[in-house]
Amino acid sequence: MSAPFEETLDRARTRDRELYGSTTEVERRFRSRYIPAQQLYFATVRPTDHADTIVYNDEPQQPAWEARPC
Repeated sequence: MSAPFEETLDRARTRDRELYGSTTEVERRFRSRYIPAQQLYFATVRPTDHADTIVYNDEPQQPAWEARPC
């Protein structure tokens, strides 16, 4: 799994543990459905190729963005 999805999974474990009952269940759901769906979306749609603005939220306390000319 790529680094961005590891971060997604780390955040989900914390955020969704109570919702799904355990970190194991959160991980199962994300690995079986959410992450593969996101990988398919990025591979087929390639949203960053079409975006006017990209937000980098790797550091939630210090987001950055890239604005592209239209």
